[in-house]
Amino acid sequence: MSKEAVLELFQTMEKDSDLRERLTAIEDVAEVARIAESELGLNVTAEELTSAVASIENREGASPEGELNEEELEAVAGGWFDNWKFRVKSW
Repeated sequence: MSKEAVLELFQTMEKDSDLRERLTAIEDVAEVARIAESELGLNVTAEELTSAVASIENREGASPEGELNEEELEAVAGGWFDNWKFRVKSW
């Protein structure tokens, strides 16, 4: 799997609102990866999707000192946070 396949998945989701809604409704990132492979022919793993989302978040909101931004702090303070669904829905 390559970064290109993850990017292709995100671009496809951006263009196809039905697919985006369907995938972001799924709780399990591994299931999203399975659907990406079976329906779109993309070899994507859950780890790669999680890593890509984390990378996007770091580019968009990380503080220069490496401290948590407000959104990250709320996620940690409130317990488990489903970053995958939040990030994709906001595209």
